[in-house]
Amino acid sequence: MRVFFLLGHTFFEQSISIAKEINQQIPNSEFRAIVAARSNLMDELDKIKDPEFSNYDWLSGLERKWLETPLDMDKLKDYEKKLGTNIIRRIITADREIGVGFVSGGIVERTELIKLTKNNDDARWRYVVGLLDYLFTEYENHRPDAIFAYCVAGSVAFAMGEVAHYFGIPFTQPVIARIKHCCIMDDNNYWSMRPVTDLFDKALKNPSLVADKMDEAKQFIQDFRERPIAPQDTVSWIKELKQNNSYLGIMKTLAKDLVRCVAIKLGLEGTKGVLRQRNGLDILKKNLLYFYYTRKALNNKVKFFHNEIGNYEYIYFPLHVDPEASTMVLADMFTDQMSVIESIARAMPVGMRLVVKEHIPCLGLRPKGFYKRIANMPDVILVNPFLDNFKIMQEAKLVCTIPEPLAGNHSFLVRPPLLSVTYII
Repeated sequence: MRVFFLLGHTFFEQSISIAKEINQQIPNSEFRAIVAARSNLMDELDKIKDPEFSNYDWLSGLERKWLETPLDMDKLKDYEKKLGTNIIRRIITADREIGVGFVSGGIVERTELIKLTKNNDDARWRYVVGLLDYLFTEYENHRPDAIFAYCVAGSVAFAMGEVAHYFGIPFTQPVIARIKHCCIMDDNNYWSMRPVTDLFDKALKNPSLVADKMDEAKQFIQDFRERPIAPQDTVSWIKELKQNNSYLGIMKTLAKDLVRCVAIKLGLEGTKGVLRQRNGLDILKKNLLYFYYTRKALNNKVKFFHNEIGNYEYIYFPLHVDPEASTMVLADMFTDQMSVIESIARAMPVGMRLVVKEHIPCLGLRPKGFYKRIANMPDVILVNPFLDNFKIMQEAKLVCTIPEPLAGNHSFLVRPPLLSVTYII
C-alpha cells in the first residue's frame, strides 16, 4: 500500500494516526508526503519511526524552486488539455496568496509569496507549472494507491485532488460536518460529503438502511428546532471572545504579538525560508483592529450596524469569512461578496429587504469602506453580528448563501420543511 500525504500542523497527529493504522493493517506500506508547514515539522517527522515516511518534501523549498524555474508555456498548455482550463484557473483562485487579487472582501496579511507573485503573472504560472510537474512526476513514478490531504484550502491541496482524479487515484480529506463532533472523510475537493449524500440517496429508495437511526435523527432535529445551538467550536470562541475582550485582554494579546514580531524578524523556530510566513506587524495590526471593532459591536457603537431589522419581510445573507475555502475553493465565481449582495438586492421582490450580517471573525478585517458601501445600498440592512443568527433565519423569507456544503448550513433544521427555503446562488 502506497499513500501520499499533505501534512500540516492542522490534523498532524490524526494524519500520522491514519498512516499508523494503515501500516498495522497492511504491513510494509510506503508513505510519502509534502509538508506544508514550518520546517520544524520536518524534525517531528524525522523522529517518527512508526510509521516511517520514505520521503517528504518541504513545501516552501519546492515553492522557491517552482518560482525560479523559467515558464514553459508548452507545458502549461499541455496541462490545460489534460485537466481543463477551469481546473488550471482554479488552482490560482483557490489560494489566498497565489490568487490574492481575488480576495476583495477581506484583508490578507503580507507574505513573501504574495510579494513574489502579486504583480507578476509569469510568477503565478511558473508556480502552477512547477506544482503540476511535481505532482505528475510523483504520481507517475510512485503510483500511490491513495492520497490524503488534511484540508483543501489552497492551491497545493486543490491540485493534489484534481491530479489524483486525472490518474484515477482515490483522494480523501476530512470534512467537519458541523453536526455534533462528526468528521466525514470526503473523496473530492468540494466538501460534498459524498458518504453522507450517497447514503441519503440510497435511503430514499430503501428506508430500511437507516431505520435504526431514524429515532435519534428525529430527536436531534426536534431538539435543534426547539433550541438551536451553533457548532461547538463557534460557541467556544464566542464565549472566549466576550471574556477576553477587555483592555487587560488586548494588552496580553499585544504583548504576545510584539514578542512574535521580534521572533519572526529574528527567525522564529522553523520560520526561516517559509514563503507563506505572515508578517509579524500585520498580525499585530489585525489583532488591534479586531479588538477595536469587536468591542464597538458588542457595545452597539459601529456606525453602520443596526440592532433591529424592523417590521419588514426580508432575505437573509450572512457574510462569509474572506478569504476562506468556502468561497475561494468551493465557489470560485463568487469570491466577490459585494457583487453577490448587489445581485440579490437588484433581483429581490418589491417591498423586500436584504439583511446582511457580518461574520464575527471578520470584524475589522474588511477593506476600507466595505460596510459603508453595503449600508448605502437601497433596501439593504447591515445588522450587528452579535444578533441571534438563528432568530434571523427563522423569520427570514429566504436564506441566501454562497455555495458551500449543506451540512454547514443549519437553516434546514430551524423550521418545518415546508418553510425551510435556502436559496443557493
